[in-house]
Amino acid sequence: MPTTVDALKLDQDKEQIRTAALEQRLHEMTKSPAPKKWREDGRCGQWFPAEDGNPAECDPAGDYACCSEFTWCGKTAAHCDCPACVDYRNTGSNTHSESWSTVNNTFNDSIPSFNPT
Repeated sequence: MPTTVDALKLDQDKEQIRTAALEQRLHEMTKSPAPKKWREDGRCGQWFPAEDGNPAECDPAGDYACCSEFTWCGKTAAHCDCPACVDYRNTGSNTHSESWSTVNNTFNDSIPSFNPT
């Protein structure tokens, strides 16, 4: 038969477990959401930072999930199917950082050099 001290200790242990569970739930409820990786203005790429400071992506669940080589989100072949395009609906093919390296090189190669001679 448990003594009064044992019963009180058991009650105290149960209360500590309840308190820890409530604190965990409160922490989960008050956690701020992760910053969005895309922008509301439809721009994407390394020259257009997202809320987290990284190059903006396009919303993978939105209507305009592809980033063109000219740093606009869209859904046409010019946004999704070009060599330098980044399709954020496809997450398994290559990493987005590898894609942005391609975009950067393609964009820089398309800019004519200025040589005042």
